Parts: sequence; C-alpha cells; structure tokens
Amino acid sequence: MAETTTIRVSWQTRGHLAQVAKDRGMTVRQLVEQLAAEQLTLEQAAERMAAAHGELRERMGGHRDRRTSSS
Repeated sequence: MAETTTIRVSWQTRGHLAQVAKDRGMTVRQLVEQLAAEQLTLEQAAERMAAAHGELRERMGGHRDRRTSSS
C-alpha cells in the first residue's frame, strides 16, 4: 500500500468531498486521487502545448511562424 498523508481542508469542504465521493460510489481518498490525477502541472501543460504546436506545424505543411519571419 502506498504511503499516505493528511490534507487539511475546512469541514465544509470535507463534507462536500464526502458527498461527491458517496454519489460516485467511491471513497474520499479515491476521489481526491482521481481529481489530482486529472490536473496537469505547468511542466506537463507546456509539454502538451509544444507537442500540439509541432503537430499543427506539421499538418500545415511546415509554414513558418509569421510572428518571427521578417517581411
């Protein structure tokens, strides 16, 4: 089993998470882990943006970026 830690939230937030987890048929721990897994770090977002930019550039026939080309 993976090591665990405690995350401090208000009682209101804890109650809300508990209700959402119950509605979804999971534990609060499972819900928090799912929510965390869905969020990208800044590094992951930058990597995805760079990959998407490269894909678009490739699909558009390698057109140069107009912002960097001189007239």
